[in-house]
Amino acid sequence: MSVDSSFGKLPDHLLIEIFIRVPVSEWAQISCVKKQWANLFRGECLWQAALATTYPLANQAKRWPGPIPRGLSKRRFAALYVSKHIFSLDGEIDEIVGHTYLFLKEQLELSTMPPSSSILHGTIIDQFIACGKSRDMAHDLASQIWLAVLDNLEENEHTFQILKRLAQEGDWWRIWMILSSAANSFTFSRFFFHTPTQDQSKSNGGCLKSSSQIFATALIM
Repeated sequence: MSVDSSFGKLPDHLLIEIFIRVPVSEWAQISCVKKQWANLFRGECLWQAALATTYPLANQAKRWPGPIPRGLSKRRFAALYVSKHIFSLDGEIDEIVGHTYLFLKEQLELSTMPPSSSILHGTIIDQFIACGKSRDMAHDLASQIWLAVLDNLEENEHTFQILKRLAQEGDWWRIWMILSSAANSFTFSRFFFHTPTQDQSKSNGGCLKSSSQIFATALIM
């Protein structure tokens, strides 16, 4: 993106109004153009505007109980974006689902020693119940979130070790039952026994490297 002198002199509030109307997929590139623009994406004002413009009903949200924090506007925008683009909830965008997905994914990807699967699962259930979901709905949503997170983990050695540890826990069957009960037969078989395309195999040096395969491998090691 080229930055002419006139555009570069626009005040921050006008830049924010422009940026939040650009596709989200381009925001990372925009933030790299100028230090001023990067600072806008680090600040709260841009994310408040993006939240109000993209998800206007978010401002009507009720109080937020439960163990998983809601966070500031950037976190809330990310949660709503995840809920809309990863989960199919009959057209409903549920902020709780997005926050729970982000929480679980970060616990598995960023923590050097994440809590056990039973603690993570219990935290997710508690969060949904605290926010008014029934116990049955809480378990159903938790199942969907585990599936989505495990299938979207970054494919690296850290992920392998984390999933191996989960599989070796005394209650690893909990995750297996979550996945098998939540997914239809096609999704379940694809998750555990997916065969990579020829291009994927070549790019991975002939090794199976999807996170679903890592988890399946960890179960039998």
